[in-house]
Amino acid sequence: MGLSPGFRGSPDVTLAWKAMHDVGQGFALGVEYYNELGTLANRLPRDQQDRTLYAVMEIERKTWSLNFGVGHGVTPATDNWTAKAIVGIPSIETPVILSDRMDSAFGKLSETIRAAGRSGRALRLRGGGTKDFYGQAARGEVLDTAATEASSPTSLRSS
Repeated sequence: MGLSPGFRGSPDVTLAWKAMHDVGQGFALGVEYYNELGTLANRLPRDQQDRTLYAVMEIERKTWSLNFGVGHGVTPATDNWTAKAIVGIPSIETPVILSDRMDSAFGKLSETIRAAGRSGRALRLRGGGTKDFYGQAARGEVLDTAATEASSPTSLRSS
């Protein structure tokens, strides 16, 4: 869920899950489920929510991918049958070399997160503070990723 500058209103809320099983190299079968709940401020009644369960297959190749599915609506508000296809074509890849400063910064972040996991200590990952307005009580020790040099795009070099 993301908000653009100048956004007015309440964001839409959709829950989704996916379960896949690899049946061969680069080929998988599974299910996907999508549930459009309404907006953050106005949740729709169950019978008005758009809920679809898909049987899907995925093919992954070096230069392309395909996710294809046939879905069935499970509420009166949903289309009875839906087909979907997502074709993926990777963009031209530019090699990115991490600077020593960036490697070091990521290493410090990674170790802090691992140490918190080992000790059972809660962390609150915080970048620019864009989620602070959600209004819920913040929990956990703040791990400020915005203050890390690694998060600065100028620390990336391409060759």
